[in-house]
Amino acid sequence: MNRDEMTFQALVYQQAAALMRYPEGLRAPAGAVAGLRPLYADGSPEADGLDAMARALEGADLLDVQRDYTALFIGAWKMLAPPYASYHLDGARQLGGPSTVAVEDAYRARGLVLSQERRKPGDHLSVMLEFLFVLLRDGAGGADGADAQAAAFFRRFVAPWVPAWGRSVADQAKTGFYAAWGALAPLILIDDSLLDEPRL
Repeated sequence: MNRDEMTFQALVYQQAAALMRYPEGLRAPAGAVAGLRPLYADGSPEADGLDAMARALEGADLLDVQRDYTALFIGAWKMLAPPYASYHLDGARQLGGPSTVAVEDAYRARGLVLSQERRKPGDHLSVMLEFLFVLLRDGAGGADGADAQAAAFFRRFVAPWVPAWGRSVADQAKTGFYAAWGALAPLILIDDSLLDEPRL
């Protein structure tokens, strides 16, 4: 990838990570949608999905959005759409498996340490997208091998499960916002990803 491509992909992952955080208010998700929208041409499927998300937030009840997030990604008894790599990759449908350890090892190898106060494992989609953002930002700034490291991480820990996860979110969401996000996430995170290009 060239520098402009790395910058573009970094911005996508940065804003998508924000969409995977608990919505304390509607301003943060609305800001993430607004941050993504200029990256896509009018009339494209990506722009249409983002416009649907923006419309869903207009006049939305924050409590409804929070409840939907909780049911999908936290769960009182069971998460409807767990956003954790280990749940999808390790075969046991549990959190904190070998993939969690491998993801957190990748962070440490890059010199990043997760805060002790964090409330979710390092293989949560938002954390992994933030890591990809950092790698690509550093690569765009001239750091050698950052794009190759990002591509390897993406192919191993993100690409295999996000498409099915997105369909699950879209199917089970109770709000238009998360239904639209579930449909859009696999497109912008996986199908459009410049990290999925075969390396020659």
